[in-house]
Amino acid sequence: MVKIAFAFLLIFFAVSILRTPIASPSEIMTVNWSDISDKDISPSGKAALSFEAGLWKHAETEHFVYHFTDDKEAETIYVHAETYYKWIKDFFGVAKDEWSKKSHVFVFTNEENPGREIQGLCD
Repeated sequence: MVKIAFAFLLIFFAVSILRTPIASPSEIMTVNWSDISDKDISPSGKAALSFEAGLWKHAETEHFVYHFTDDKEAETIYVHAETYYKWIKDFFGVAKDEWSKKSHVFVFTNEENPGREIQGLCD
């Protein structure tokens, strides 16, 4: 039951982020890859970053590392992710954060299926 509730909250989180207008231009603070605190990403994440490698930008907040090619597309997620993280944490009664790793969020702007190219790189 908890897994279903958590899945529902994540879906709600994603839909809410995509429907929320961007707060203001240039709120996203990009950082160099070398300055990211948690570079431990999955093989799929590494494959994604190798695809059009020169175009990727990065940003970081307390619980997330964002990878994106278009500031405007990533900004809404960047602006709201920590707020929704706190809301979900409060909903489940989590008082202390014991998660040491950050979640890596990849924002794709290609309307075609980017997973196809990335899947090919992972095989």
